[in-house]
Amino acid sequence: MARSILTSPTIERAIAVHKQHHDVLACDAAINYMIEECAELIVAFRHLARGRVSEDAVLEELADVALMGRVCVDMLGNAQDFMRLVDKKAARSIERNTR
Repeated sequence: MARSILTSPTIERAIAVHKQHHDVLACDAAINYMIEECAELIVAFRHLARGRVSEDAVLEELADVALMGRVCVDMLGNAQDFMRLVDKKAARSIERNTR
C-alpha cells in the first residue's frame, strides 16, 4: 500500500519553490532550515511548559517542522522507505507502551 506524507497542492508547491530557490545547495539548505525549525519548536515547548505561550504557538512550530521534514524526506530519500521506518518506530512504540 503506497502512502504519502504531508501532501497537498500547497505543500507540493512549497517544496518545488524551495528546491528551485536552493538548487545548488538544496540539501544543505533544507538541513539548516530543519535545524532552525527544530530549535524554534524546542523553545515553543519550553515556553508552553512555563505558560508563556499557547498550544497554538506550539502547533505552529510543529507545522513548520513537519513541512521541513517533508522537504528533507524528498531531498534525502524515498518517501516509501521513510514511511516504512515510521511504521517500524510506531510498532516499537506500541510494543514498549503495552508491556
